[in-house]
Amino acid sequence: MPVIKGTKGDWEYNITPGKTYQNEKSGDRIEIKYKPKPGTCSDIRLVQTVKWVAYDSNNNVVTTNPKDMYPPNVPNKFRFRANSEVAVNGEIYSIDYRKCESEPYFNGDSVKGKASRGDATKTPPENTEMKDRPHTGIESMKQNIVKVVKHFKTCAICVETGAILGCMSWTSTATRNPYDHGTINVNPTECKKVSPASVAALKQFINTHVTTDSNGKRYWKCEETGKKGKNATTGRTLPPINDDFYDKWGTVKKSSFQWIELDQQHVGGGKLSDDLVAVVTKSINHPAQSAIKFTWAGEQDKTISGVVLTPMNDISAEDISPFVYDEVCFQNDFVSLVAVSVTPELLISLLESVSEFGEQLTEPKGPVIVSIITNPRTNEAFGFYGSLNSKDLDVILKSILFPNNESEKAIEMIGYLSFNMGLP
Repeated sequence: MPVIKGTKGDWEYNITPGKTYQNEKSGDRIEIKYKPKPGTCSDIRLVQTVKWVAYDSNNNVVTTNPKDMYPPNVPNKFRFRANSEVAVNGEIYSIDYRKCESEPYFNGDSVKGKASRGDATKTPPENTEMKDRPHTGIESMKQNIVKVVKHFKTCAICVETGAILGCMSWTSTATRNPYDHGTINVNPTECKKVSPASVAALKQFINTHVTTDSNGKRYWKCEETGKKGKNATTGRTLPPINDDFYDKWGTVKKSSFQWIELDQQHVGGGKLSDDLVAVVTKSINHPAQSAIKFTWAGEQDKTISGVVLTPMNDISAEDISPFVYDEVCFQNDFVSLVAVSVTPELLISLLESVSEFGEQLTEPKGPVIVSIITNPRTNEAFGFYGSLNSKDLDVILKSILFPNNESEKAIEMIGYLSFNMGLP
């Protein structure tokens, strides 16, 4: 077996090619074995993340969202994962699990015949193993999709503490002509650490697959039924989730909410661009260092707060002030302005929607002032502002794609904007 060397353990794998029947090839099978080095963890499992990428005949990406790969009358058999999917940099990731599987482990105890527990405390250490044969029914997908690549990240995880011991990466590529349901390739040189996408996917899985009893103990659950997960072999309820594991992975980060108090003596001076496309492109490329602000400049009986949406949890008045000006349309920013932290994915979706109204934004007639700020606190900071009418803002807000891990506060603030600045 080929070997991939790791810090806390090594990976062995073997690929068995799928059989060919006339013009159709079945999916390859992969066997993966993680061989831990002597250590302190007595329960090691494998957790696997998957991302789908669909291509057209020109090798252009069609979509990374599985639900968009099938015609309306052909349901995706993995649609049960919808609530556990997470968007990272515009791409969809999920823990690779079966329907009603309660644990995130590919070789956990909740699926019959797949359990494999590694133990680094024994001499010699016991391995943890898995087998997988990804099958992509590409013939059932939309006709413009001719190739689908599934990207897998398989990681060894300590069930007791949640520590990731190491990872390996591999792909399964399916094609329409000739029909190939999955040819596997392993990338032994790719980073062996857990990726941000895998981290986000695991946290989202836990967000949808954990239940707490009256004693405060947490258990894995089947999302479809809400019932506690059971050992597929013994039929007994799986043991409670270790506190150390949950403390590491189970806390879903909530978006912050803060009031911003601007000083009229310290505003303006920020570098402005009249090129909306350039500012939006820069912001989409650096969403974690960007923000978008909505200010109501129309007549009002009661104060309508301005809203800043940004992934920057620590954004401050000093960051925003250079892009607020001593003009009538910004006067409400000095009365009431709030900042809400959103995911980078939500900001990107919002920016993409706003960019479609470039012509309207360059006409300063509407009551809604839209400001885009990128790279504040740096010498590369610059921004753009324009105005929209309430009808156009309503279209923008209704076109937003909300990531599954978006906070309630962020969703609430989009609703606030729609109700107070959009159409009645």
